[in-house]
Amino acid sequence: MKKETGSISKEDFIRYMSTPPAHRTTLTELERYFRLYDKDGDGAITIDQVLKILEETIKVTDRELIEEKFQLIDTNHDGRISFDEFMSMIKES
Repeated sequence: MKKETGSISKEDFIRYMSTPPAHRTTLTELERYFRLYDKDGDGAITIDQVLKILEETIKVTDRELIEEKFQLIDTNHDGRISFDEFMSMIKES
């Protein structure tokens, strides 16, 4: 996870403030969502963790499709999705 600096960039502030209040998701909420997937608490989400959750919740079993999407999010290609990569995915969607 990214180290807390106590500040945000001007661009992030403008982006947040330009979002209607009903559609804002707080950083705390996003961290909570991330931790739901990060079952072992190591600060990253692996493909196996994603597959297990998707199989248990929405019965997705197409491993090839999930791996393809996972690789798009895993921008440094270390086989894990960090909180920063997770946040980048959220910002792009």
